[in-house]
Amino acid sequence: IDPGVAVKLTNGQSIEVDGTLDAQGTMAEPIIITSQRDDTALGDTFHDGANLPQPGDWQQIRFDSSSVESNLNYVDIRYAGNYYYPGHGSGFRSSLIINQSSPVIRNTRVRYADSYGVEISGGTAELEQVTVEQSRYSAFWMDLAAAPILAGLKAIHTGGDRLEINGGSLPGDRVWDAGGLPMEVLGDITIPGGKTLTITPGQVLKLSNGEQFNVNGTLWAVGSPEKPIVFTSWRDDTVGGDTNHNGGADGPSEGDWEAFYFNAGSDASVLENVELRYGGNYYQSHHGSGYRSTLYLTDTHATMRDVDVLHADTTAVRIENGAPILDHVHAEGARGWAFYANLSADPVLTELSSVNNWYDGFLLDSGTLTSDRTWNVTTMPYAITGTELVVAEGVTLTIEAGAALKLWNSQYVQINGTLDVNGTAANPVVFTSQRDDTVMGDTFH
Repeated sequence: IDPGVAVKLTNGQSIEVDGTLDAQGTMAEPIIITSQRDDTALGDTFHDGANLPQPGDWQQIRFDSSSVESNLNYVDIRYAGNYYYPGHGSGFRSSLIINQSSPVIRNTRVRYADSYGVEISGGTAELEQVTVEQSRYSAFWMDLAAAPILAGLKAIHTGGDRLEINGGSLPGDRVWDAGGLPMEVLGDITIPGGKTLTITPGQVLKLSNGEQFNVNGTLWAVGSPEKPIVFTSWRDDTVGGDTNHNGGADGPSEGDWEAFYFNAGSDASVLENVELRYGGNYYQSHHGSGYRSTLYLTDTHATMRDVDVLHADTTAVRIENGAPILDHVHAEGARGWAFYANLSADPVLTELSSVNNWYDGFLLDSGTLTSDRTWNVTTMPYAITGTELVVAEGVTLTIEAGAALKLWNSQYVQINGTLDVNGTAANPVVFTSQRDDTVMGDTFH
């Protein structure tokens, strides 16, 4: 299709590409594919007077799996999105569908769509400087199987100024970079063993009720101080903008989504310069049966560095077994403990911090310590859940200078093995009451 050409379509009509579509306009002479009622494109073609175009006047452009070497450049796609006629509830279709194909689409606008603007259901398409304006639903939708290259995407006054991605199990290694838009996850994401999901610096991902990431392979989410990666509530307008376009009708709350689970097989995973906001519930915010730790580390050696866990609906970080690395991990605003581990866990802990949580401390399960352990957290006190902490025969518990353990009614520490306490005059080790606010502050608020 040559520069400056206009193509007009009507009810249910579509362009289905099984071969090659080469539509390369210019900035001065774009190619326009629009409604037959659009008189702004080369006049009143059908001589129907003031019969104004509407979203859904025609169906879609569709690139199918057999299409090859297609290019769109400087193309305007207007008033598409319905199989039947404008607004028909059973007829909604994305205006531009990329189905298991790999077209190159640049400098293209999708405007006045009756459904989604652009749907990427597979393939390795390249989209650069693609804008969706005034679509009924979200600007972009992508299947988990797709592996596109995205840059310079824009969404203006759509049903959701974002890229939606459906949940499921990652079918292969993937890189998520929404080309400048926030992503919204629709369902749980599982990273299987042997698969890697890489998330690029500055990417914002929004989640909703009960959604979770299950990491059995590798999650590589390495941001920077200038471009942190943020996982947050779909209602959090402070990052990625008001993606659900409801203004100030609601705001984020603790437990708006569930959690990150790092499981056996996730040892190579790294979260660095990452924020996890408003997680912590399997069902919905504050649901009494749904509380989950926002960051849950089980049988893993994964690395968490410069990670902020903010506004969790219960405990911010839970560690079970394994030896994860937590370096400069910060918990704030949790409706529970900042950190909580079982006695089998052997994490490597550096510069943990805790502010304005219900309990600003490092909680440990009670019971019997059966392997040597070192307690070196000095920025908040330790505490235990039940009545006793027993150091078994042949086991050594080492407590470094400056650490503290706060205990309450009937709790005690029983040493059948070795207790090695390495305090100094300047930094003693303190065993005290949970109500002793002179040691590391008002832990229990």
